[in-house]
Amino acid sequence: MIVKNDYVKIKTMNKEYTLHNYIYDEYLKRIAMRQYENQDNISEIRNSLKLYRVYIKLDESFESITEKTKNDFNLAVYGSMIQNGNSQTIEIIYDYNCSDKLVDIKTNEIVNIKGYANRKITALGFGNDDILAVLDLSSYSIYVPADAHLTFTRKDIIATDSICVGYKYPVHLALTTRDYVSINDPTGEHLYEKDAKLFSIGFGRVKNSLDEEFVIGKDVELVKKSDTSYSFNLKVDTDRNIYPFVSRYCKSTMFPTAPNFKREIHPMSNLYTGTRMPMISNYKYIIYKFRLCYWDRGCVFHWLDEYYTMNLANQSKGLFEIVTKIERSVNNG
Repeated sequence: MIVKNDYVKIKTMNKEYTLHNYIYDEYLKRIAMRQYENQDNISEIRNSLKLYRVYIKLDESFESITEKTKNDFNLAVYGSMIQNGNSQTIEIIYDYNCSDKLVDIKTNEIVNIKGYANRKITALGFGNDDILAVLDLSSYSIYVPADAHLTFTRKDIIATDSICVGYKYPVHLALTTRDYVSINDPTGEHLYEKDAKLFSIGFGRVKNSLDEEFVIGKDVELVKKSDTSYSFNLKVDTDRNIYPFVSRYCKSTMFPTAPNFKREIHPMSNLYTGTRMPMISNYKYIIYKFRLCYWDRGCVFHWLDEYYTMNLANQSKGLFEIVTKIERSVNNG
């Protein structure tokens, strides 16, 4: 799986800058938790991944851009989000316009960008209540324009090696579905947005068809090894041990602001079984089965009888090992 900031664009009336920001480890951690952790608050995690605000740092530069909070910035701008997806990719585009609602962080008052004209922008932070990505602008001469024409756009991509079958895109990677469940009760009709949870894992000879299926919580328990690693432990039939292992790592290294970069491999997902599983070589796919769900107004969880699968090609021989890598770009300088 690849988590990538495709670009951050800064536009004034006369200039445009296209750069790439540094994504915090916490962002990757939350994506990993949402995919693999067996919990009832994945909807809350999904909402926390929406980078609805851009935070602006003025005048002074950060000595380090890591571990920043919103209080380290001067201004906040609320933006809008558009999402597109296909069987392997989720693309999210955010637009922030400084002529819209602009908030002074210290006073929490709505202000006008014109009051900050000609002050240098030294950094941008992206997140909601938490900062999850930062762009260092201290080496650029970018100032708040006097005409107040200042916008920011960011595009993020979440891509997977697995192929989604049964839904138009991987709901568990999406930040919104715009697909709702309609529920009627004595108070009227209510719409709840659909989400998805990992329901089972298995193997198949063809996509979307599990010849062997292990249901999470029933056949397989999902164990959190640390903040960045998860594993599956089979609860029954020890002659068919399966121990998929998922790790999430990320160095605190700047994203490139130039076309020259090298690739750095960080997170990996290893899936492997004991040698006593003779049918493994006959299976062409590892299949993750996701079940759609929703939370009602009382935050009560409900399953839906709707499923989709993520199908990952098995290229192993004998020992069942699948490695899925997340690739990040680092500054060559």
